[in-house]
Amino acid sequence: MLSKVYEWLRAADLKPDDGMVTSRTKAVKDLENRIRDAKDYNLLLGSVTAAVGGCERLGQQSPVFGTLLDCIRGQQPAFPGALSENSLHLRMLCCLSLGELLSTGDDDESDDEIMAASLLVAGLWLKPKEAGRHLDEVLDELAHVARTNLQKQAVALRKRQSLDWNDFESLDSITADQAAFNQKLLPTLKGLISALEMERRSDREELEVMWWLYNGYSDRLAKHLKPTTSFLAAIAVGCEIADRVSPPAMVGLNELVAQAAVRDRTAAQIKAKRIDKIVAEIGDVGHKLLLPSAEHVRTFARGAGPLLPLTWLSIRLEESQAASGWQAELQSKTGWAADRELGPSELSAQVFAERQAQRVYQSRMKA
Repeated sequence: MLSKVYEWLRAADLKPDDGMVTSRTKAVKDLENRIRDAKDYNLLLGSVTAAVGGCERLGQQSPVFGTLLDCIRGQQPAFPGALSENSLHLRMLCCLSLGELLSTGDDDESDDEIMAASLLVAGLWLKPKEAGRHLDEVLDELAHVARTNLQKQAVALRKRQSLDWNDFESLDSITADQAAFNQKLLPTLKGLISALEMERRSDREELEVMWWLYNGYSDRLAKHLKPTTSFLAAIAVGCEIADRVSPPAMVGLNELVAQAAVRDRTAAQIKAKRIDKIVAEIGDVGHKLLLPSAEHVRTFARGAGPLLPLTWLSIRLEESQAASGWQAELQSKTGWAADRELGPSELSAQVFAERQAQRVYQSRMKA
């Protein structure tokens, strides 16, 4: 997003001068390169957390904070080191570097890209508005970049290819040479079987999603969703479709999920409710639906409230047995207020995004 350096910097400084734009452009490339070259995801995850929730989430003693500071000071030595003075500038550095990471990659799936994009989509999908003249515009544009990247990777993952029989048919010409025939047979068969398996997986995924949407039967709840309360059904829709689709999902699935959450519901049933009212309505059964299956994903989600707000809430309710006080913690840990209102469609789409992000994190991080 180097083309956006000036515009996005206005969220931290209303009138960035040429010198600031030049130095930040170099700092953005420096951070992007460090993220790509890192041997683990710590810098990437810290940058995503800072972009979505602010650098205050990192803390001034965080190694990631130190790296961000180093990237800017490499171009602008006279840059303040206090978080109270530099938090917005460092946050914009993260936004710009992540935007560059997601907009300049090649067509091949990148672990850095899918991890960053999945968490950004989950964290920015329904993110509450923040104070600041240009900040929300920056976050909206970054969310668009993340969705575009996921769509590109989703299309590449599901690209249908015609089977190439040339290698298989060419075996006829070497049947007399048994050694050459044997040497070429196995790779040829593997290639054909691999292509057929890719087709089978794509077909199976589409059929499973279509049948689930048609039947409206929740395996997790062990019942049809129509007689189920609308918000419990919404969570089940988001979770179970996300579990049937290999990440990254096609962008259009979010709309299908949102529509499925309100299908055959009356206007009264789909009326938005406060989060605390939703929690009371769905009960223990509901908040358990979004719990991560792997402990290392739970550990990550506990400290990544701004990225996975509903997952954080599910874990908090489960581990405390829904003890009081979660409302204030929700605000401080995720930025979401307990009196915020959500409709079933919004809830279901957010659950879908978070479950997909959970799966990406689980598949790419060691337990």
